Amino acid sequence: MSLSKWLKTGTVQTRSPTMADFPDPAKALSTTEALLTQAANDAVEEMVIGRKRKREEYASYRNETRAKIARYAIDNWVAKASRHFTANMGKKVSETTVRSMRDQYVKRKRKKELGEDMKSLSKSSRKRHVTDCRSMGVI
Repeated sequence: MSLSKWLKTGTVQTRSPTMADFPDPAKALSTTEALLTQAANDAVEEMVIGRKRKREEYASYRNETRAKIARYAIDNWVAKASRHFTANMGKKVSETTVRSMRDQYVKRKRKKELGEDMKSLSKSSRKRHVTDCRSMGVI
């Protein structure tokens, strides 16, 4: 509320704080204190809520889910699998992620050369080059 409106009406309209542990302007002892408390609450809330993350958090999938996604992608193509699991899981599953799971599934299945479906697909480990290991003192 602006100060000019307060001067015209003589009352201070305050809102209850939206975040926990914020002081309530309605419990202020004076109108000046109520206005200052409301302005401070608004400024802090805008700073906290206004922050934007540059990147999303990385998603992690259980091994069984990875195998389901890969099998679905083999049967129904990558784009359809991405849309299907994005809708079902409630979080974005990109086509690149689905494609890498599918490729990993096919690669491991060829290596095993078994006719049965794999029930789980573990995450592939990060390969380090020999030069990286030497600089870390591993070799």
